[in-house]
Amino acid sequence: MRSTITSTVLSTLFFLSSLSSITVIAQVNICPGSAPFDMTGAVNWGNGTPGSCTQASLQTLINAGGKIKCNCGSAPFTLVLTSTLTIPLQEVIIDGGNNVTISGNNSVRIFDKLPAANQAGGKLFGLQNIVLANGKAVSKTNELGGGAIFGRAFGSMKIVNVDFINNEGPLSASDDCGAVHTILYKEVIFSNCTFRNNRGANGGAVGTIGSAMFFTNCSFYNNSATGTGGTFDKGGSGGAIYVDGVDQNGVTNFMSICGC
Repeated sequence: MRSTITSTVLSTLFFLSSLSSITVIAQVNICPGSAPFDMTGAVNWGNGTPGSCTQASLQTLINAGGKIKCNCGSAPFTLVLTSTLTIPLQEVIIDGGNNVTISGNNSVRIFDKLPAANQAGGKLFGLQNIVLANGKAVSKTNELGGGAIFGRAFGSMKIVNVDFINNEGPLSASDDCGAVHTILYKEVIFSNCTFRNNRGANGGAVGTIGSAMFFTNCSFYNNSATGTGGTFDKGGSGGAIYVDGVDQNGVTNFMSICGC
């Protein structure tokens, strides 16, 4: 089925459908998007060569917090992970410069953002101008999916101009989502992002429990909710987006989908 979506707000029926395949003929940015991060003062990951951009060096920079700008050379570069990158309880912002892909190699989750004790202790995780591909979340107790990004309880997230491709969460367990999953975030922003071929039991592209969600000028292609039964505990809801209780974060009771 081919459809052109022109409405500024998508209906609930669209993001809850897990059976339809929708191809957007052309993405037209009809809504004001979120401003990109100002990377002034960012530290470089790499010295301009692909060999300098290692997983260990990136994790070291992430542990220190702050702004990180990828400097892996002028050609497209892919970092293939052997383990998950951990985001600590510090503000972290990463800019891929439009030529970096981070791959989970179909075996590991890409980013795991650690939990805070409460909303006041939550920190911002930001990404822009990067591709997250082939991340895989293996079902474990309280893991809840998120093959590309798992945001554990409390904090905020802003994702600008990021492509999520072929990421996978657990395919049959409750609330296990595909590319991105967050818990009790006061704000999760996706601006000018593309989600393609992601899958999970509920929420093939994005799933959340208790997070305020904002999607602006995003495209969703061939994402799927793979569970059966149509309930939170059995899956099968939200081929693109699955949302459970946006008010539970205690700060922002709101969800917006515009220009998608």
